[in-house]
Amino acid sequence: MLIRLIVSLILFYSFTQSFIFALHLHDHYSTKEFFRLLTKFGIQKTDQHRPDDTFGYIYGNITLDCPKNNCSSLTKTILFLILDYDYFLPLYKKQRLQSCSDMMKQIQTIAFHRQCNEQGTEDFWRHIPCQQDHLCSDEDQPTNVIHNQQFTFKIRDINQPRFVRFFVFC
Repeated sequence: MLIRLIVSLILFYSFTQSFIFALHLHDHYSTKEFFRLLTKFGIQKTDQHRPDDTFGYIYGNITLDCPKNNCSSLTKTILFLILDYDYFLPLYKKQRLQSCSDMMKQIQTIAFHRQCNEQGTEDFWRHIPCQQDHLCSDEDQPTNVIHNQQFTFKIRDINQPRFVRFFVFC
């Protein structure tokens, strides 16, 4: 089943207050694909003396193109994942050897989820597609979502820059 996802991601981070880097994507994803790597991106190390100026933000909208597809026929869970290289590599290597649930076990030990793992420390995923004109179901704090967007990831690491991969999965 081919689903046309309208992916509108704007990746924003700033090295100083005067530089802004962004990426805008539109893509199609077939649920027959195990995963689709959308892009790789580097985000600077968070300056602990200026955290608000140096956080990385990933935000956007991911919806179905319902006029062209039968949206009610989507029954498969799709995840939009943002992973550091250390988490991405094992998933990539095992993609044909394990099921989605087996592959997610490592991520689920540290990933925050308001119903499944409140002790998680990392914000890695959103279930997609998001309902048109609504926040993604995983957004549990609407005040943290950038205005007119369906999801927001706030990236911070005071120890080192982060190099992340964005992809749709299973």
